[in-house]
Amino acid sequence: DQSWALMVYKPGFQAPGWAKNAVIYQIFPDRFRNGRSDNDPKTGDVRYDDPVLRLPWGTLPEGYCRNYAGATTTSCPWRFGAPPNTPATQLETPRGRDYMGGDLKGVDQKLDYLKSLGVNTIYFNPIFDAGSNHGYDTQDYYKIDPYFGTQKDWENLNKHADERDIRIILDGVYNHMSSDSPFFDRYHHYSTVGACESVSSPYRSWFTFHDVAAGTGTCAGSAGANSATYDGWFGFDSIPVLTKTNADVQKYFLTSTDSVAKHWLKAGAEGWRLDVMGDASFPNGYWETFRNVVKTTNSNALIIGELWQKDSTLLRFLRGDRADSTMNYRLRDAVIGLLTPGSFDSKGFGDSGRIIKPSEFAARMLAIREDYSDASFYSLMNLLDSHDTERLRWTLQAYEMARSWDWLAAMCLWQFGTPWATHTYQD
Repeated sequence: DQSWALMVYKPGFQAPGWAKNAVIYQIFPDRFRNGRSDNDPKTGDVRYDDPVLRLPWGTLPEGYCRNYAGATTTSCPWRFGAPPNTPATQLETPRGRDYMGGDLKGVDQKLDYLKSLGVNTIYFNPIFDAGSNHGYDTQDYYKIDPYFGTQKDWENLNKHADERDIRIILDGVYNHMSSDSPFFDRYHHYSTVGACESVSSPYRSWFTFHDVAAGTGTCAGSAGANSATYDGWFGFDSIPVLTKTNADVQKYFLTSTDSVAKHWLKAGAEGWRLDVMGDASFPNGYWETFRNVVKTTNSNALIIGELWQKDSTLLRFLRGDRADSTMNYRLRDAVIGLLTPGSFDSKGFGDSGRIIKPSEFAARMLAIREDYSDASFYSLMNLLDSHDTERLRWTLQAYEMARSWDWLAAMCLWQFGTPWATHTYQD
């Protein structure tokens, strides 16, 4: 890494003291445990223009049947319309429409189990009303996803977690939201006049539209219906990008009396993990305002940014006026690069994803130490895999290492032996 970043930070910058000893267990809500059947997803439920697909618990998810070796319609029998043994490369890509029925009640039922593991912090992938199983296409930021339960389920979970001294960190998606939401309403599922439906919608300025030839777009434009397109994050049309400079958007998420940022902290959450926090579309001052709002609402709340790269642009988020800390993908890459015999899936780290020498590993560990203030360094979210990477066992399987617990133990030794918060993705 040739960035030669130099860290500066505000005098007196501190992260919440509990973060130093956090043992974080990450939960993807739909796949942890089905605690109640009356909120189970049903095949055919409305979402976008592609209905929900309900899969039996424990079967292979739709994402598996993408391009992995050995995946065929025989191992993925729900792949309708494809003849038996169709190669995985000819199957469709995942659409986020396959659900298995996990919910908040299921997590509540297993709090004693989590406590017995030493877990004292739960980090949830998004739990708010959304259009996909992953939840990163939020439809309503003030409502628990009906497939995950009710507000009462959240209250019970939070109460029972408090009784066990387990904190809850929520995933905040402030950059984009669902095209199948009341604010956008591309598919006309709501009574509101969404931004996609009319140029006079009160939410039109919340998103960025582009006029095109009549009949060639997906939304209303200056020439009527289907005469405009819009900006979707990373090109995905299911998640239109929010205009974060818009005053009403900032009120909704940050500054109103019951803004999203405040609402869930008041409801018992004790931290935010912020999706794509480093996206360049966030204006100057946005995250400074967010920090002020969060710390004013709960001074002991933890702010963790999804900030991958080591460079001066992203390190500026950790100087005491924005995030407290970040997900430590740098540790992940260093550990796997040292202990695996070949390349692996990396998450935005330039020269990473390759074998490194012990001397390089040592240099990377020292670089992590020198690049962060004490506040950020001692509260780094230490991880070896997450929802955004291939699973660690899959990485090891590629090199026929998955059956050897020695390899997992060696990797976990570094993860648990470093002076940071420890993170485990649900198993």
